[in-house]
Amino acid sequence: MMAFTDIIIGIGLLGRITVYLTGYPRTPEGYNRSICLSFAIPQIIGIMWNQSVLTHMAKDRLKAIRNPVHYANVSYTRESLKILFEWILSGTVVLLIIFLSLPSGYSVQCSTGSIASHGFLYAYVVTGVVKGIYVLTIYYRALKELKAKVRSAPKMAGVNVQSIVFKRVSVLLIFYLTFCVSPLLLVFISLQKTDMTYYYPDPDQLIELFVFRSIFAPICIAMHAFLIFVFIYSRSYRQSFHNWLTTMMAFADVIVGIGIFARISVFITGYPRTSDGYNRSICLAFAVPQFLGILWSQSIVSHMARDRLKAITNPTAYGNISFKIESMKIIIEWIIFGIIVLLVAYLTLPHSHSVQCSTGSIASHLFLYLYIFTGTVKGILVSCK
Repeated sequence: MMAFTDIIIGIGLLGRITVYLTGYPRTPEGYNRSICLSFAIPQIIGIMWNQSVLTHMAKDRLKAIRNPVHYANVSYTRESLKILFEWILSGTVVLLIIFLSLPSGYSVQCSTGSIASHGFLYAYVVTGVVKGIYVLTIYYRALKELKAKVRSAPKMAGVNVQSIVFKRVSVLLIFYLTFCVSPLLLVFISLQKTDMTYYYPDPDQLIELFVFRSIFAPICIAMHAFLIFVFIYSRSYRQSFHNWLTTMMAFADVIVGIGIFARISVFITGYPRTSDGYNRSICLAFAVPQFLGILWSQSIVSHMARDRLKAITNPTAYGNISFKIESMKIIIEWIIFGIIVLLVAYLTLPHSHSVQCSTGSIASHLFLYLYIFTGTVKGILVSCK
């Protein structure tokens, strides 16, 4: 269900690209707010449903820990229908609120922050933060009950179960806080300090975005570099091919973190900005680590799905696979697709300067369409597997 919400968000991103390419629904007076809102609906609804699934995942873990016997008899269909009903109800309420509170007149931008009312934006961000706190509370309760069960469980020689449980849940909480709550807090700070109708020609110069990147990039690199370190020095960790795939994803995320540091350098130095704007070729060089890292990470997610499918459909053959050969296949795939992406990005790069240094502004429309389309297709294929 979370994969479905991500597909909806991807469709919303394609709608944004359409606005950029066609200029529709811009008129001489500005952008028509109602039509712009129609383009924004998939993203608004998709993010809200995604938060809903994260909340239900937390409740699901708590139920499994609190009453495992009753949990084993849960009806998947009934629970899924409850979530779908919640989606329909909350989606209807949000659409009514946003359309009824929509300001009259035209907007200078077609983004949600510019077309929607400030009341809706505040409510949307605050509810997202409240959901995040609620989910963290549920996981905290689950952690307490896990500790209680572990204390009452028989001791296993040489295994500190309580420590293992605590570390795993702590990592999950850090992940949720970093990827789900922090972006919403960033938007909230932006709402406090900026007029949403003001047009920023270069979002890379936003101090809030700079602060978020400065915090996120070191965490991203440090956490995943530690996982790579464990893989190198722990023979037992290398006994599972799934751990090989996890380590390769960690490497891809380290590359993404390096790309974020490149963005930070743009904010600090202003390079490669000139009097005519940003040099597209140099900006693309700054962007290469991020979009290659994301591309490789998507590749690993696809291989993880295939790995689980192979383990289930043919466990005997799966037990005899060569980890090194399979890993080399993935690395070769990375190199081939990386070269293709770089060639397409540079060969289709417009010759003029850009007012921004972000990938969405400097790259060609063809490259952006292909990049998002292939990512969406990969997401659908992973869901099918």
